[in-house]
Amino acid sequence: MFKMNKTKKLSLLIFSSMTVIAFILVQSVSQSTAYFTANTANAGDQINTGNLALALGDGESVTSPFTVNNFVPGDYIERTFTVNNTGSVDFSLDVSSAGTDQSVLWSDETKGLQITINDGPAMPISKLEKEMVGNVLASGLTTVKVKIQLPVEADNEFENKAQNFQLIFTAASIEGVKRND
Repeated sequence: MFKMNKTKKLSLLIFSSMTVIAFILVQSVSQSTAYFTANTANAGDQINTGNLALALGDGESVTSPFTVNNFVPGDYIERTFTVNNTGSVDFSLDVSSAGTDQSVLWSDETKGLQITINDGPAMPISKLEKEMVGNVLASGLTTVKVKIQLPVEADNEFENKAQNFQLIFTAASIEGVKRND
């Protein structure tokens, strides 16, 4: 009887296995299955995005509404802004401040200028950052009451100072929802 060593047996086993695998692959590739198919499409769909827009003012002047001279400790000034949603989508509204030529009126968080938005708490004007005002419906409006005060604790260090700043009103579209239009 013919004897094979282990290496030849292993080689023969590998060769046989590869031959069987190749045969199976050739058979599966050469056979095809056909299915009937059909398709159709609906009439042209279209999605239009909304318009986010806001405007300040409803008859009042919005140019330098807080320009004041001879402000002394304890003085305050209040202004009411009308914010119009001139776009087609609802938005959330917040207000921030930005100062230039930052004086002690801006940098001193205790004795410097304090700001109040609507009936919220007073805070240093330099810290007003994205203070949420509320939501405004499309084509709607809201009012924002702003109060700026120099605290009575302001001392001689605050005398004869000036601070330039802007209030920045920012609208952000409200997160979308499932639509059934």
